[in-house]
Parts: sequence; C-alpha cells; structure tokens
Amino acid sequence: MRRRIAFTLIELLVVIAIIAILIGLLLPAVQKVREAAARMQSTNNLKQIGLAAHNYADANQTLPPSFVEASSAAFPQWKDGSWMVNILPYVEQGNLKQVVDNNAATSGQYYAITYNQSPPKIFINPTDPSNSGGAYTDGPWGVYSVTGYVANYIATGCVVKNASGAPVKQQMRDLVAVTDGTSNTILYTQRVTVCKVSPQPHRPGYVGDYYNIAPYANAGSWYQWMPVINYWSRGTGSAGYVTGEATKFQSNPLWNSASGNCDYRLASSMGSSGILVCMGDGSVRGVSNSVNGATWWAAMTPDGGEVLGGDW
Repeated sequence: MRRRIAFTLIELLVVIAIIAILIGLLLPAVQKVREAAARMQSTNNLKQIGLAAHNYADANQTLPPSFVEASSAAFPQWKDGSWMVNILPYVEQGNLKQVVDNNAATSGQYYAITYNQSPPKIFINPTDPSNSGGAYTDGPWGVYSVTGYVANYIATGCVVKNASGAPVKQQMRDLVAVTDGTSNTILYTQRVTVCKVSPQPHRPGYVGDYYNIAPYANAGSWYQWMPVINYWSRGTGSAGYVTGEATKFQSNPLWNSASGNCDYRLASSMGSSGILVCMGDGSVRGVSNSVNGATWWAAMTPDGGEVLGGDW
C-alpha cells in the first residue's frame, strides 16, 4: 500500500483553526501579564518617589515642595523647579540636579532639563499609553520632558516670592504636621501624561495639548502644565476651580482627541481598576473606582480632621 505523506485541505484548515483559537485564548492572558508587570513597575516607581520624599524631609525638616518658583539674583538659595527637581538627589540623580543648580539664569533654572530629553525612568508611568518614552513633541513648542506622576499640592505646598521678591513657603509641612495621619494622606499619584482635550475648564481660552512637564514650575499663566494637582494660581477665583468631592480621579479617560473627556484638573489613571497613590508613610496602594468623592478628598487633605470612609 502507498502511504499518505501530506495533509488534506480539510485537515490543514482544521489545524489552522485550532492554532487561531489557541492564539485567541493566549493573547488576553499575555496582555494581562503585561498590564500586571506595568502596574508593578509603576507601584515601584511611586515607592521610590515616596522614599525620596522621606529622605528629603529628614534632611530638610519639610516635605519636598510641589514646586519652587522663588529664585532670583537676590535670593539664590532656592532653585526653581517642580517636586521632581527637588528629589533628584534622593533618587540617585544628583548630577541632573546639579545641571539645574548650575543654570546661569536667575530664575526658571528647571529649563536646563526641560527640553529635548526624557526624565529619569522612575518618573515615567509604564501603565500610561499616552506617552511611553518620557519625551513629548508639541508642535512648534518643542520636545518636553514629561511625567505620568503628580504631587498633591494640599499636602506638600510650594515656595513662591512675596511682594518684595523674597522666598515664602506656602502650606509646606513636615511629616509630623500631617495630623490626619501619614497613612491616610496622599502625597503623589498618577495623571495621564498627555491630554489632547481642549479647551480645558481651567484654561477655557487655550486650544492645544496638555501634558505634565516633569521639571516645570511656572505657577502663573501656565500652571496647568505643572505636574501638580489641587493647585490654583488665583485660589478659589481661578477658572474651573474644583474642591471636595468634585476632585475625584478619572479612570481610563479618553485622552487622544479634542473630543475626549480627560480633565486635567484631576488625577487620572489609564487602568480600569482604579488608581495608584503614594501615601505620606511611603506606602503605595491601589484605590478602587468605587471610592466616593468625599473619601478621595479626605485622603487629599493632610489636616482636615476627616475620617476615611469604609470604601477606602
């Protein structure tokens, strides 16, 4: 008898169908593994940021300010820059901090590390598809160093100039002054790195992209691009001002078109299960989408006397 040495067409089609089914079953599993790995890396980033904030507080008796915009020829002791700039020496990036400190400008020293580069990897959120490399090109404005993490201004404060041009600390505090408890107060969290929705409620006259410029500390006319939440340049009179329950984070907002829904006043996560936060004690936890706005706000305030709800 002659032996058959080839598949029939039907057998080949069956094999192809089986392979296709197996691929269809494996792809979601592979995607879940990748998402879990990215979430773990983002958690580790926030843990390192929290540890750096503690080391800064040990050395300076205050938490790192969310931003500094106070340097001048007369008062050079503070160097302008975001919270990211201030913790650079505590995440093994002292050389990058020196680039800022050595900038010959009398103010805005952070510009030395703002353009045509990415920030250190610790400040890039791997769970955020809006920007994976830490550098964002905004048309004629140029290439900016961007981050997926933001500081909570209410808990960390800032340094600005008073009427005479002298540096003044606003709402800055040491860990012992977090009377609601460090384990109950958010210092850092996530915000989608790039949001193409415009205009935004807190910038109704501007059409263009929004993004967290990692070293940025322009707290006046362009404060919306600082990597900070809960800061308002004109206080309660600021356009789009929100407080309390209305500050609850967004989960998986649409960011990639002007008709999306990402709100750059708020923290936001590109995952569907909630958002990661770094607490005042340095711990990192996931906050579920089901948390209500009142509980979220209570976790934002360091000394409001609120009690976190059972949904926390």
